[in-house]
Amino acid sequence: MTDHIEEDKQNKQNPDYPKDPDFSFAHDGDMIKRAYEVIYKTESWHLLSNFKGESFMFSKDDKINTLIEKVADDYQRHSGASIGWTMRQLEYIAKYGFTKYKNYTGTTITPK
Repeated sequence: MTDHIEEDKQNKQNPDYPKDPDFSFAHDGDMIKRAYEVIYKTESWHLLSNFKGESFMFSKDDKINTLIEKVADDYQRHSGASIGWTMRQLEYIAKYGFTKYKNYTGTTITPK
């Protein structure tokens, strides 16, 4: 539990998780930005950076499922596919940072 608190403190101070990033460069930027804001406000970067599952939609992790519900509640137009895709975008940012995400030239990201 203490590790998660420390990770959240680091994430809050990490300049690569900016408070109000511009997603106008991204495909479906508004959808990603809204999810980013949920992750940022709930200080949940550690959940995504440590995610080991194959699928967000079929995750058995209660914390991930709660986070997905919050993201879906914030952006009511999600389908099952769009929420899974959006969570992959945020997983990439959680693992590699916003700058690397912004500099990525593709629109489909699957972290390795």
